[in-house]
Amino acid sequence: MLRSIVGVRALAVEALVTIRAALRDPDNVLGGWVVTSGGDPCGWKGVTCSDGLIHTLELENMNLSGRLSPAIGKMRQLRNLFLDHNSISGPIPDTIGGLPLLQRLDLSGNQFNGTIPRTPGDLRDLYFVDLSSNNLSGTVQEFRIKNVL
Repeated sequence: MLRSIVGVRALAVEALVTIRAALRDPDNVLGGWVVTSGGDPCGWKGVTCSDGLIHTLELENMNLSGRLSPAIGKMRQLRNLFLDHNSISGPIPDTIGGLPLLQRLDLSGNQFNGTIPRTPGDLRDLYFVDLSSNNLSGTVQEFRIKNVL
């Protein structure tokens, strides 16, 4: 069990580093996201863990721009993703649909564009989505969720 937790966590840390590399962070709010030997990503700004696994990524209002990396799909234990009120642009990665435990998704107030992705995964736990104030087309019905803004 411990070995599988370590593997899942290592994949999530790799994803976080890739996500950070795809974002511009002029205020260096993610400057502490440094992988060191024995470093703990659960102490990184905007990262919340439970039982050693990353379950929330909360980076709202941080003056971030750039693109959201498809590596977000490697964070398989993620339950909450809050990137609202930044200037993140480009398409929303389809890989978000591969987050089986995702419950809340807020990408509002950015510059995302393109079509709202179809969700290939079974996001049966997803109950909140806010994609407002972006340049998106399509519908959110495909998310099959209970609360859409």
